[in-house]
Amino acid sequence: MNWKLLVTPSLLGISLLAQSGFNRDPSAPVGRPVITADDMKRGMISNMLRHGSPFTFGSIQLHRMGDEAAVILIKILGSTRPPAKWTDAQKRTVLEILGKAFEKPNQITTQSNLTPDTTNFLLNMLDEETDDADIKLQISQVRSTASDAAASLSR
Repeated sequence: MNWKLLVTPSLLGISLLAQSGFNRDPSAPVGRPVITADDMKRGMISNMLRHGSPFTFGSIQLHRMGDEAAVILIKILGSTRPPAKWTDAQKRTVLEILGKAFEKPNQITTQSNLTPDTTNFLLNMLDEETDDADIKLQISQVRSTASDAAASLSR
C-alpha cells in the first residue's frame, strides 16, 4: 500500500480546516460585523415593537430577560420619540413585553435582572403619559407581576 495515498487526504483535510477558519484567531476581523447576544435581543424586541402584539415569536427569550427587557426598550424607544408620542398600540406592546419578561421568574438568567428597577421607571413614564383607563390597568398588572416575580425569588 502506498503511504502517500493515506497521508495526502489527511493533509488536504487539515489544510481545508485551516483555510476555513477552524483554528482562526477569534479576535481577528473576518470582513463582517460580529453580532453579539445583546444585538440579537435588541433586534428581537425591535421586531416585536414593529409587529405589535400578540407575539408569535420571542416569548421564551423574554422569559429569560426580566429587567433587561426594560433597558432594551428604553434604548430603542428613547432613540425614537418620547412616551407622550407613543400610540396606545405601542404602549400595549411595551406592556406585553415587560409582562412576559417577568412572567416566569425562575427562567431569568441574570440575578440583577430579577429586580424591576428599570421596569418600574418605564412603567412610571407610561403611567404619567397616558389617560386611557385600560392601559393604566395593564400598567398596574405588569407592575404587580414584576414585583411578585422579584419577591418570589428573594424568599
